[in-house]
Amino acid sequence: MKVLIVTPYRNFPGGVEKYNSLIEEILVSDGSSVEYLTTDDYPLSPILKFKKKVFGMAAITAKRFKNIDSSKYDLIICNGEFSLGIKHPNVLNIFHGSFLGFRDFLKNELSLKHFLSLTWQSVLQASGSTNKKVVTVSKFNATQLEKQGIKVKDILLNPVDLEKYTPKDCKRAGILNVSTYKYFGKGFDLLKKLSCLRDDITCVTNKRPDFNCRWIESVGGMELAPIYNEHKVVIIPSRYESASLVALEAMACGVPIVMNRVGYALEIEKIIPEFVLPIEDLLDAKTYDERIELIISNYDELSKKARDYVEAHHSMKTFKTNFLKIIKG
Repeated sequence: MKVLIVTPYRNFPGGVEKYNSLIEEILVSDGSSVEYLTTDDYPLSPILKFKKKVFGMAAITAKRFKNIDSSKYDLIICNGEFSLGIKHPNVLNIFHGSFLGFRDFLKNELSLKHFLSLTWQSVLQASGSTNKKVVTVSKFNATQLEKQGIKVKDILLNPVDLEKYTPKDCKRAGILNVSTYKYFGKGFDLLKKLSCLRDDITCVTNKRPDFNCRWIESVGGMELAPIYNEHKVVIIPSRYESASLVALEAMACGVPIVMNRVGYALEIEKIIPEFVLPIEDLLDAKTYDERIELIISNYDELSKKARDYVEAHHSMKTFKTNFLKIIKG
């Protein structure tokens, strides 16, 4: 089977790109060939620059798609809104997020311009998904997409490579955040307040935070498993996460997490309530600090629970079986 993946970037230190690599590996191991259609290194004419302002980066992939022979592909996999302008009889549209969900969870922090922009982008997401098989990564995100009028056919939980992300017998110290730098969206305002209470924060991100922390610049292809294993707790104070690979990778390493009640937190909370805090606590660094200390005080038990949870719900074997069932069904 010949497969085309339509996505914004080929190489970028983000969760979507990591996900693309996972499905590419599965497809190739199953005998398929995989190509990419991205926005990378594409010259923008004045008209395309205008379309990009109106329709977002998906205008670039839509333009590039018109210039290829799409009939040579058996399957086209599009990431979210990058299904816009993609016409083919067999399109799998995988949503990792929802602009409407992001808008609604961050509405108190948004300017009117940003609010309207997210509203428009949610309309484009819905438009692009028409007549395509839609899959998303969590029940939480399926709920947000359905509010946009996007009908979700399947939920495909994110997987973790349990051999790569595994507990190591090493000294652990401090707390860790791994994310793309978005001040309110990823909760860096909370991390800034927390840095006034703790001096053991490490941030792995694409931009140096404006507060006291150890900073590791994130780059494509970097190995995170050793970094997780060096730390006691991973903190994920995002205001909106449809699903967090960081949470799953850290837990697979036996590293407890503290995260806001979004995405997979809804399922995790049922089994390990210590790992989840309500959204209102994003304004209270002291509560996060107390939860971190509570976890550290019961570390061995919660570390084991973290690993056990991922093994039970997010193994690569389960993901591969379900993914191949979806694309062949």
